[in-house]
Amino acid sequence: SIYYRSASTGTYDVAENYQTSDVTLNAGSIATLDIASSKTIKTASGSSIPIGIISSDPGLTLGGADSTANPSTARPLALSGRVPVKVSLANGPIAIGDRLMLSTTTPGVAVKALRSGETIGIALENYTTASSTGRIETFVSSRYWFAPTDIAIDPLNGHVGFGTTTSAAYQVAVGGDVAATGFVNVSTRTSKKDITYIDEEKQASMLEKINNMMIAEYHYSNEATSSPKRLGLIAEEAPTEVLSSDGKGVDLYKLLSMAIGAIQSLAEKVSTIGETLAGFAKSFTTENLSASEIRTEKLCVGDTCVSKEELQALLVIAKAGSGAPVASASIDGNVDQPLGDSSAPVIILLGNNPSTIRVGDTYADLGATVTDNVDKNLGIKMFVNDVETSVVNIDTSIVGSHTVRYVATDQVGNTASRIRTVIVEAVAPTTVLQAPIVETPPPPTAVSTTTLSAPINVVQEPVSTSTATTTLAQ
Repeated sequence: SIYYRSASTGTYDVAENYQTSDVTLNAGSIATLDIASSKTIKTASGSSIPIGIISSDPGLTLGGADSTANPSTARPLALSGRVPVKVSLANGPIAIGDRLMLSTTTPGVAVKALRSGETIGIALENYTTASSTGRIETFVSSRYWFAPTDIAIDPLNGHVGFGTTTSAAYQVAVGGDVAATGFVNVSTRTSKKDITYIDEEKQASMLEKINNMMIAEYHYSNEATSSPKRLGLIAEEAPTEVLSSDGKGVDLYKLLSMAIGAIQSLAEKVSTIGETLAGFAKSFTTENLSASEIRTEKLCVGDTCVSKEELQALLVIAKAGSGAPVASASIDGNVDQPLGDSSAPVIILLGNNPSTIRVGDTYADLGATVTDNVDKNLGIKMFVNDVETSVVNIDTSIVGSHTVRYVATDQVGNTASRIRTVIVEAVAPTTVLQAPIVETPPPPTAVSTTTLSAPINVVQEPVSTSTATTTLAQ
């Protein structure tokens, strides 16, 4: 045994001998364990885990006096101190203080560490231009290293950043997407204080703010324009109630809580509408329906329906029967003027309007009826294509459109008119797929028409509670 207080050497590292079968493993190379043989090493390459650097001239060699070891196949692996190491510029220029790691392309050679991973030491020299030696002095320090762009810990406040170095505002910041099976917000009553609850007025306000939110599509500034666009809110445009404490982010828990408040307000509105509709439906089926105004094209009670014109005629008849002033016949045959009559007669067309026939057919007009709130037995004037006539004759020899206008005027000059459109259409050709058949056409069939043989005169009658109607016969 040798005892001493201190010792000095002319070199700067402590090494330990390891056996190898790799003849290419030499000084400055990065070594890794040889998994084919225990306690042996070889040149590190690819994704292998580096364990150290082969020393050039160790100041102290552990195992150097082992008589069982083969000196020709032993290599001194640096354990501490400083040693030269082979380097390249594959990851860019190396500066003093840079962490060094194994090159993924050149076996046994170190490069500047750019990503997190196993490192073998810290550069003690700059290496900016490739040289013939390709070696720099390195402080031996083998450990796993986290690149600042992967994980950064602020030494002042302990904040941690994943994928970002800017985590000062948050305990934990992540520069990228996060995948997880769930996120839990601590929400027990014992973990909170100053608890109050939102009322209906604030819920309604939340619904309005949710409705006014603008949803944006965007890229983050560090993303490529070819990346899929993200969907979300812009902090400067979002309600302050959902923003983070610094106003630069959207608090998803706050946003969800606001959405719940808005949904509750919306549910209350839907419930109110449902109750209103239920009451409205009940009034249709089991109670009386009250309304200030109802508009419809046709009014039906059971199976009986009346149109606008028919209803007007019924109202005129009802008004006449209620004792409204009407004209009376005098002894000398003069007719007294009705008192306050301002209603025009009501004309109702009989038959189709418009009426459509084919070329060559005979048209028979069904006429119209007229009623008045005061006068009875009013006559109707007829105009075919704006020419007055006593009989409606339509030219059906050619295709065309015609108008039949009916005009009635009461004793005080109130006038009403209705127009029927008569359309003469061409006969569609018929193709018969059969052998020719010679037939004798039947004699023409007579079409009976009824015309007005004489003008319709006003007949003076005593005042009556009923109203007569005049119908033009077919």
